[in-house]
Amino acid sequence: MCVIRYLLVHENVPVGAYRTGKQAGYFIITNENERALTLAPLNSHAIEIEERIKAIKAIKI
Repeated sequence: MCVIRYLLVHENVPVGAYRTGKQAGYFIITNENERALTLAPLNSHAIEIEERIKAIKAIKI
């Protein structure tokens, strides 16, 4: 299991992540702005995954 996921899901440590160009890293979320910055790409990715799931389910095989 990924340590970051474990800390977040099981230990309730507010771990955030960022990816900007070639820069990426983790940090402890300390305010609502950091929470929003962490959630934005996750929400976007979740929407993209849901669209792919719907498309795959709709394809006639």
